[in-house]
Amino acid sequence: MQPVCDHSHPYRDTVVHTYTLGVEVMRIQFQVEEYTRCDLVGYSGINMSGKKVAVRIFPGRSIRGTFRSNELRSLVIRASFGTQVVLATRPGSDWEDGSWRCINLIQGFHVPSAKARGFPGVRIPDLDLLNAPDAKRIQSDFQSSFPMVSSVAAGEGWTYGHIDTDKLKGNITRIIIRKVGLQSTLKLSPLQQQARSILQVAHEQKVDCFSLLVEAAERTMDADEKTLLKEWV
Repeated sequence: MQPVCDHSHPYRDTVVHTYTLGVEVMRIQFQVEEYTRCDLVGYSGINMSGKKVAVRIFPGRSIRGTFRSNELRSLVIRASFGTQVVLATRPGSDWEDGSWRCINLIQGFHVPSAKARGFPGVRIPDLDLLNAPDAKRIQSDFQSSFPMVSSVAAGEGWTYGHIDTDKLKGNITRIIIRKVGLQSTLKLSPLQQQARSILQVAHEQKVDCFSLLVEAAERTMDADEKTLLKEWV
């Protein structure tokens, strides 16, 4: 089953978070759609090796952690089905003209969660190469790139992209995370469902205590999922 996308205004509901770490090569820009929950674990080496850094994205727009662009060479993504993650080397609005890769969380192309309420996910042992979504290492006997397309809208399947002059490894400056129309199969606990409902009402009515509700919901999810994240990777 392919993601269902409305690409007429693909990023209209996003919130941009920019982290500058001193020099241009280390600048990472996160563009995250509202109410999106996602865990990213980046590695400084291929095959999920070397320095490991986790970035946790919560529905209340906050991001815990960040990546150094020159240290991101392999990646683990955990999120509900229908989540789309785009890794791009260009930070500007013309990022599709540069090198980029799109990863879609699609049922049948994922690593199942070990726990009932955990997230499915995919492993990317090399940002520039195509491997199975559950691969922990690159295929040493046969290496190929992912399918090439001109734009995110033109792509199909769980991963595709475009390579210009720059490789993706060590050059990612922009990460876009959003939902693309598929319903999540993740089961929320009653407390999480309640927190989600409160957050939605608070957002619609622009309640002043919105930030406090966000923090409460994040603590609820954090307590329930932090252990799962450690076990999964």
